[in-house]
Order: sequence, then C-alpha cells, then structure tokens
Amino acid sequence: MDLFTPLVSERRLHHNFRNMLCPMYENSRNTLAKWADGFIDRDGNNKFVTEFQTAFNSAFWELYLHASLKQVGCSVDFSFHAPDFVATHTETGLQFCVEATTANHAASGTPEWERVLTPEAIAKLDLPQMLTLATVRLANAISSKHAKFKTSYAALPQVQSKPFLLAAAPFDQPFFTWQCVRPLTRVLYGVDRFLDQDEDGTVAHRISWLESVRKTNGADVPLGVFTDGRMEELSGVLFSSTATTGKVAAMSAPIAGVVSVYTVMRYSSRWMTPTVTKYIKADASDADVVAMAGGQVLDYTESLVEGLHLFHNPHARIPFPRDQLAGTGIVQHWWDFEEGTLVDDAHQGALVNRQVMHMAIRPGLVGR
Repeated sequence: MDLFTPLVSERRLHHNFRNMLCPMYENSRNTLAKWADGFIDRDGNNKFVTEFQTAFNSAFWELYLHASLKQVGCSVDFSFHAPDFVATHTETGLQFCVEATTANHAASGTPEWERVLTPEAIAKLDLPQMLTLATVRLANAISSKHAKFKTSYAALPQVQSKPFLLAAAPFDQPFFTWQCVRPLTRVLYGVDRFLDQDEDGTVAHRISWLESVRKTNGADVPLGVFTDGRMEELSGVLFSSTATTGKVAAMSAPIAGVVSVYTVMRYSSRWMTPTVTKYIKADASDADVVAMAGGQVLDYTESLVEGLHLFHNPHARIPFPRDQLAGTGIVQHWWDFEEGTLVDDAHQGALVNRQVMHMAIRPGLVGR
C-alpha cells in the first residue's frame, strides 16, 4: 500500500500528511509503511489512502491499531466489511472485534495541529478547560459508536457472540496528548484521578466522582457509562493519547541534520508519582548535530504498544478476558467491586505522555 504518493490536489492534503512528506520524516514514513504491512483497503479505489492523505488522524489510528494487534499476536480477517477489525488471538484462539473511532475538534473548535510549542503558549493553557473539552469530545465519540453498534454492528454474524472493543483516540484540540487517560476514566467510570500538592509540598493523590460534565452550551453530558448496563454491548475501550506521529518518530532512526528533543513522562513506580526525562535524539555519526547537542545524544525509542490502554467494562454482556493481553505492555484497567475502586496493572516505567520537537539544522530538510 503506497501511503505517500499524493492522490489529491495539494490544497486537499491534511496538514499532518503534508508534514510527513518533508525529507526530515523519511524514516518515519518507512516506519508507517511497516505498520501498514498486511492492511487491506476493503473499499478499493484507494479510499483508505485518500482518507489518510485528506483526513489523516482516523486512518493513522487504524494503522496503529492494525500494527498493535499484530504486535500482541493477533491476526485480522479483512474479508468482512465491518467492523474495522475482526481479530483472532493466534495463541489462544480468542476471536474478538475492534471498531475504531476518534474524538475530533468541534466545528467551531481549534484543530489539533494548530499548536505552538512555546513557553508563552504553554503558560496560557487552561488545564481544567482542556480536560472538560476532552471529556465532552470523548463522550460524544463513544456514545455515537455505541449507538451504531446497536443499529448496525449487532446484527452482523461476525460480531455476534464475540467480545467487542471500541478503540478511541483523542485528536480534539491542540496539546491533546497532555490529557493522558484522565478524561476517559471520567467518561467510563465517573472517576477523576489526579496528582496534587498538599500545603507542605507533598505530592498527594486525589480522586473525585463525577456524574456529568457541562458543555459550553449549558447541556450536561452524563458520565460513568461503564458503571451500569447502559453500554453492556461494549466489552471495553482501547485508548491511547500517545499514538501520534511522535510515536512514529520515536520508533524510527534519526535523520542526519535533525535534532529531536523528547520530553517523556513515565511512572516511577506503579501508578505513583511520575518522572520527567528529556532526551536528545540525533544521528550519532553526524558530528555537527552531536556538537550542537553538547554531546548528550541518546538513542531514545519506544515500543509500539507503550501508552496503549484497555479499559474493561465490568457490566459487559461478553467480557474481554484480562489474561489475553497480560505481559504485552498494554496497561489494563478494571473495576474492583469489593474495594469500590478502579484497578490498574501499570508497571514501573509505564509511558504517561511524550512531547517531541524536531529541529532541522541543515537546509532542504523542511518542505518538499
């Protein structure tokens, strides 16, 4: 599948796709091509490739899910027109379905690609407002797909009697990667968990319970859709706020003449205080780049499924077995009824979020 030969006019190309065509992203394009290996455009006539070039995020998310399913030992049957993935775990034989969706910016909202990574722009960010918007957009995306399951997917023979996972990714606003999983735990369980500081500066873990969140038009959006049987048709939700072009770059070899600065947050122990580390990634054989980086060049990389989460529905009609993905690197979350709390199996060093800035120090690497 040729993803990168433009099939439409320049003006129709998505901002993110145009960026990927720059020479500095050659290795990233090669990595994406590997993700697409074995992916089949079931609609034909290059429909998927056209969507990748003109809409980008939704197609990108499907490619990521396809590669991730292969990574954890699953095969996909592309002979069905829907849902997106009818998968089989090749070791256990478990068959399950995955339908992809994305939370996008509202018609009147700011597109995710319109962000400026400057200290001034970051200082102006309103985190509560960001989280509220992310919660609303995710809730809309999930409720829309759940409705489609009941009116369309439920009647399909390839769906019946199988666990059904919804795979949601947020592309709803600039700096969307900063939301991590916090808005989704609100949507699914009505739980808001976050780190705060006591008056003495001690880091404290806070938790609050939310029944709804208010949209800008005053309407209330109900939360906690996994706390009862209202979405029993969904076995769980796969989610990642780190499955971005930054993930592709992190998995790719550096390009000569490019310095990449990664700011990475990982948990220092199981769901405890995170640590933030900066890495400078560059071609170690490029003396000019190494000198510019002060000699502190590290070969930063990530695995494919780092940052991918599976949230189980405790009221699912057909549950997804937790042991199927144990040890794969996917973080799983489920509800403990005895303790009345959300349980996570995150390991030490689990990826929370990652920001990356690429700098070309030679001409000809930006633009095409």
